[in-house]
Amino acid sequence: MSDTKQEKGIFQDIANDIASVSRIYKDSMFRSLFKEPENALSLCNAVHQTDITDPNDVQIYNLDETVVSPYRQLNDLCVLVGSSLLYICEHQSTSDKWLPWRALEYYVLIVRRKLGIDLGKASVKLPRPLFCEIYLGSETAEAVQVLEMESLYYPGPETYVNPHVMRYNIINKECPILSACASLAGYAEFMRKVREARKAKATRLDAVRYAIDYCIEHDLIKSFLEQHRAEITEIMPVQLTMEEFTESIRAESIEKGVAMGEAKGRAEGEAKGRAEGEGMLHRLYVAMQKAGKSFESVLKETADEQNRNKLYRQYGITA
Repeated sequence: MSDTKQEKGIFQDIANDIASVSRIYKDSMFRSLFKEPENALSLCNAVHQTDITDPNDVQIYNLDETVVSPYRQLNDLCVLVGSSLLYICEHQSTSDKWLPWRALEYYVLIVRRKLGIDLGKASVKLPRPLFCEIYLGSETAEAVQVLEMESLYYPGPETYVNPHVMRYNIINKECPILSACASLAGYAEFMRKVREARKAKATRLDAVRYAIDYCIEHDLIKSFLEQHRAEITEIMPVQLTMEEFTESIRAESIEKGVAMGEAKGRAEGEAKGRAEGEGMLHRLYVAMQKAGKSFESVLKETADEQNRNKLYRQYGITA
């Protein structure tokens, strides 16, 4: 079987799996965990060093209408605390330079679609947005980074439109918010154990089962795992399949970029490959779904590299 046919087959299988679990479960493990008001409040306090104590002040919204990337359809959330603070949290396992732009887009869409704020009233005030990313990087990657929209602009005068997103790599045990949020620390250890089992050649399902058993035994998000074991063993293997496959495409793109850039310099080649692997594919997903494509058809149409390149040109997506 050719690589292209194999990739297409994998994408079709993933699309079917995502569609299947989406009909049964509406949330990923991450969002299920942090849709519980106490956990959401603990996460918000840890990320932004606040001291809000009443879970009744918390309203939690899904980003389904705005997060259109298929493999993150069940992920991400926003938390409104009182009426003055809006925490917008993305959860990712791959790096994406477009995150500040997406955060700003989320904020506008949430205010318009979810909160029902009447912008025609002279006295109206908007909730203050606070953006963060819960990132599943490597153990040696930076624990905390600040992503700024400034890096996406052409050079020029200073602009005041510059959203900041705090990226927290929770796989790095030095990440400072882990000690302030027990639920997040438990989730991070769960994901470390999944990766540990996958490195030992366990199947995705066995890796998830091992992580669940380990965390329950060590009293890490124990009650949550006991209550949600069935759905986690359904959802997580599918999520891992998409993340691992996306990472393989990213790695392949970097390798091709290096080869293309050898004549111009290794650094330029790596940058070209990384741009496609980390940003272009996601933007293609977004553009196609905004054009009315279902996420199942998006996955199928982007399955082989030749067709992906045609779609990049069709939708005007460049590095």
